[in-house]
Amino acid sequence: MQKTVITKINTICSCGIGFDELKNNIAKEISAAQIQNFEMYDLPNAQYVFTVPNFEPKDILGKKGLRTLDKATKLLMCAIETGFKEYLDGLSENEKPGLVVGTAFGSLESIGNFVTDSIRFGVGAVNPGLFGNTVINSPAGNANIRYNLKNLSGTVSTGFTSGLEGLIFTCDHILQGYLPSIIYAGLEEASVYQFISAASENCLSKDDKIRPFAQIPQGYILGEGAAAMIVESENYAKKHNREIIASVEGYACGFDPDADFASNTNGDVLEYVVREAVSKAKISPEDAAFVSSSANGSGSDAVEAKVISRIFGDKTPVACYKQKFGETWGASGALALAAAIADLQKKSVSPIFTDGYSKIDGINIVKKSQFAIDKNYAVILSFSPYGNCAAVVVKNCK
Repeated sequence: MQKTVITKINTICSCGIGFDELKNNIAKEISAAQIQNFEMYDLPNAQYVFTVPNFEPKDILGKKGLRTLDKATKLLMCAIETGFKEYLDGLSENEKPGLVVGTAFGSLESIGNFVTDSIRFGVGAVNPGLFGNTVINSPAGNANIRYNLKNLSGTVSTGFTSGLEGLIFTCDHILQGYLPSIIYAGLEEASVYQFISAASENCLSKDDKIRPFAQIPQGYILGEGAAAMIVESENYAKKHNREIIASVEGYACGFDPDADFASNTNGDVLEYVVREAVSKAKISPEDAAFVSSSANGSGSDAVEAKVISRIFGDKTPVACYKQKFGETWGASGALALAAAIADLQKKSVSPIFTDGYSKIDGINIVKKSQFAIDKNYAVILSFSPYGNCAAVVVKNCK
């Protein structure tokens, strides 16, 4: 049966720039930075955020044409530039892949600033050249132009699950025969508007720690970043002698209409989605080396823990990558997928380091030290308190 495979990976996140940096640092303790100043506004209080260290887009992309581009677009372009530029330059126009981006907001900073300016100073005062940045497909569209990618420009936006659902859209598009090769990316920038809204809903951690699966939820820390991958049909990759890094063995997504910040759902839809992905991969839950959770320290962790326990029991290791990346919304699923592939290659699951909290029982969270594994499958989960959920099973091929 035909399947999709991943032939290139690149990441830009709190672990650094490049997949090798992610692979080298994902098992380490990553610290959030404290900030209070944004481009146009200051936050009422200093907040913590996981940012990309030493990120200077002009050093990667050059100065030309960057002035009107928002940070989300720059993150996406830099992920493509540092990972795939040489590869893309060697392809003819017809051979170039399509582009699919999973993002919750595109550039929320651009949307908020544009609207705020029009309210404060009048519609005649806004810069019309910045209107394009308010369109959620703007990062994908700008990347299409820069890299001459004419075969597909797609954006998937489903909130927290945008990253993994972007991959699912990509795989479906390939398996239906529309295109043999697509650049898939998960993307998000941190925005002052995210901080203000999350703080108003009491969602943010009061310190610089995320405590996944805490018995008493203590909130998350926002993050930003991008993960990009070349996804191709297996036959196309083999025909062109590509090195196959990993294969996408199974996936599923769904929506729980009863979810309300996860407080009144027992996770039946998420459980169905996970079991469906595992079934499509033609494996059993016992074949999984580990589960990559989407736990971020919020109330929805308890529902996810129930589902993991029911399907995988209390022996299968559980990774909590958001403690290293923060809650990066649309980038979360893609970054977790990249981290899971990195851990599969290293044959060990990266730990969390937070102490001093009481965790939910019934699942095997990897803490303090790496957990050795000898299997090649990982199950990546993405779960939203608003009801969206997705799961992907990936196999290490290196």
